[in-house]
Amino acid sequence: MSSTMALKDRLAAGVRAHPGASLYGMRVNRPLGGMLARAAHRMRLRPNQVTVASGLTSALAVALLSLIRPSLATGVLVWVLVALAYALDSADGHLARLRGGGTLAGEWFDHVLDAGRHVALHGGVLVMFFRFYESRTALLIPMLYVLVASVLFAAGTLAEIFLRGHREQPVPGAGALPPVTLRGLLLLPLDVGVLALAFLFIGNESAFVRVYGAFLVLNVLVGTALLAKWFRQLSSVRPKDAS
Repeated sequence: MSSTMALKDRLAAGVRAHPGASLYGMRVNRPLGGMLARAAHRMRLRPNQVTVASGLTSALAVALLSLIRPSLATGVLVWVLVALAYALDSADGHLARLRGGGTLAGEWFDHVLDAGRHVALHGGVLVMFFRFYESRTALLIPMLYVLVASVLFAAGTLAEIFLRGHREQPVPGAGALPPVTLRGLLLLPLDVGVLALAFLFIGNESAFVRVYGAFLVLNVLVGTALLAKWFRQLSSVRPKDAS
């Protein structure tokens, strides 16, 4: 018990606040990632191994979407796999901090798999639409989703890199729950863990197309606001500071 509490304390002390995270990411996914990280630490796993596990879990979810006729049962499986992959994606960073700090190679590897995950997940939906759904117009939704998700992922990652050292990031106290903010609520549609819930509806074509399409619209609206904000923030950085 004492060793478990010690791991929790070390993890809480090393957690960095992420102002760009949604309420789900902070209140649900981060604690799940911490639990998985502690388990991985006891199993003597390395952060890159957890990253690979996250990628393989996502690949299994994409395979189910692409190969198995959609139903309530497959929808539940896809939801669990996508949510688990997302939690493992958080766990690798937690584990790196438990082990004393990560590496640039590990961070790069994590981002590469994240980029592939965004494209593959919506690509899997596209294949599912083509193979199992009647509507051909609906194929446009995952195609647009790939574009939107890829642009937002690249823009957000670059903004985080370019703005490092130019803005303050408050860190909550050890073990403290992050506050509920309007930003955290508005970012919910962009969160993979929230999108995962949509897959519960894949057994009903009409329902899933509507829910998935609504997520796309919200991503476009919230994403446009984020792009404008990142541009303003980067515009305020002096050239010598950015160099």
